[in-house]
Amino acid sequence: LSPVCLGSLRRAARDYERAIVFRFGKIIGKGKTASQGPGLVIVNPLCDVVKVVDLRVKTLNLIPQSMMTRDSVTCVVDGIVYTQVTDVLRSVLEVEHVVKATELFAATSLRSVVGSHDLQDLLTERTKINRMLKDLIQEETDRWGVTVTNVEVKDITLPTNMQRAMASEAETERERRSKVISSLGELEASDNLRKAAKTIASQPAALQLRYLDTLKNISQEHNSTVLFPFPMEMMKGFQVMTNLSQQRLDEEQARQI
Repeated sequence: LSPVCLGSLRRAARDYERAIVFRFGKIIGKGKTASQGPGLVIVNPLCDVVKVVDLRVKTLNLIPQSMMTRDSVTCVVDGIVYTQVTDVLRSVLEVEHVVKATELFAATSLRSVVGSHDLQDLLTERTKINRMLKDLIQEETDRWGVTVTNVEVKDITLPTNMQRAMASEAETERERRSKVISSLGELEASDNLRKAAKTIASQPAALQLRYLDTLKNISQEHNSTVLFPFPMEMMKGFQVMTNLSQQRLDEEQARQI
């Protein structure tokens, strides 16, 4: 053989690569010995065909697709899939283009999973969706000698009118929660005021102490105007005195008549 021919008999497989050699259409070796490398692989250029497989993790970027959820909401969803060849022989014999086949099947599986869930589940149960999608893809790629290491739904794009509707719904829900919290605060405050009123009613001096404490707080704020509360009991006394005076006046007028 010439030096040129001898040089062509050698092929180097990198550390992350494995080579499958077909001689007259049949694989050289069986089982684990069928894949050669890393290192130098001897190839006969006249009768051998070499298929090199990359063992590194590959990233499959699923293109955005317009899909419809189970509750008939149209959305655009994309994702990312991480795969790795674990069985070199099966990845060569079972499928023509293992990476392309995995990518297409992952895109189809994504559409199937999205169509079987409501929009609310799709937005809130992201971990569950990812796990279900991974199991579905793995079930098929096991026959190809490919392991799915991870699957993630990257983005979910909703129509503009749906975004406005969801924003309005969220705002209404926040207002409802705010009113509920405010009403619960008023309920607790009224209960505390009732307890305080009972305590003050049992100790009349407590009201005077509370009154003096309020005046102290007002004086610390350097206000030029101080409002003194007028006891309602005194108003009741004045009302009683007015009623007695009116009653006496009516009696005197009746006697004169």
